[in-house]
Amino acid sequence: MLWINLLQDALASISFATERPSDELLARPPYGCSQSLVTKAMILHITSHSIYELTVLFFLLFLGQ
Repeated sequence: MLWINLLQDALASISFATERPSDELLARPPYGCSQSLVTKAMILHITSHSIYELTVLFFLLFLGQ
C-alpha cells in the first residue's frame, strides 16, 4: 500500500516539476480564502466525463459480448 502511494505521489510531483513557470502566472494575484478551488468549468468537465465513462461501462456490461 505504501509503495502504491509513493509511486502515485512521485508521478504527480514530476508533472508539477516539469511545468515551466510563466510571467503571467507569477503576476496573477493570489486567490482569496473564501473562493472555491473547484470552478464551474471543472464541475462541468467532471460531470460530463463521468456520464461518458458510465455510458461506456454500462454499454459494455449489458450489451457487450
